[in-house]
Amino acid sequence: MKRMDGPKLLIMVEATLLPGFAPLLQQGVGMTTRTGISLKEFVCQVLGLTPEYLETRIQTLFLNGSAVDDVDAAFVHDGSIVALSAAMPGLLGATLRRGGRYAAMRGEISYREEVRPSRSEEGIVTVKLFNLLVKEVGPILLSKGVWVRGEDLLDFLGKRPSRFWAGCVKATLDGKDLDPPELLRMKWGEMPVILQVREGG
Repeated sequence: MKRMDGPKLLIMVEATLLPGFAPLLQQGVGMTTRTGISLKEFVCQVLGLTPEYLETRIQTLFLNGSAVDDVDAAFVHDGSIVALSAAMPGLLGATLRRGGRYAAMRGEISYREEVRPSRSEEGIVTVKLFNLLVKEVGPILLSKGVWVRGEDLLDFLGKRPSRFWAGCVKATLDGKDLDPPELLRMKWGEMPVILQVREGG
């Protein structure tokens, strides 16, 4: 894939505002990675989560819309979409749970890797987080920096209440300070923006 380039936005907010980024995380954010690595490597090395967290906390994983049981035998490619969730209730949750007793009921939506890909150049993988992982993993991803389409970011910022802007401690665009509300006047369109959000104040 062609290496993406775009403006780099850093927003520092009060800790209480971090959960407000849930809509972006559920919609999906991009993470830069080398391609051809296993899903386990992606979660642990790129996202920065421990193997123990992956094993005990992330109960449901989807890769390109298919449920994954073996995280060592599923591989991410440029453009892959990874969805992560903690345990979900009911029969649906039991069916989708990784390695669960009802996994055989999934049929066509179970992930199957036909050929192990070769490790190659850098790519972008979209990560979507759901339920408890939004709160637990979201701040980790945001602090690392994620790719977001400019118009999606502006739509998100445009829906933030006044409390959000009052709690924005600092904003910088490509290293230059700016008044946070100025972000609402940006015209990024579909340009990718690398967004980094950190706790401040």
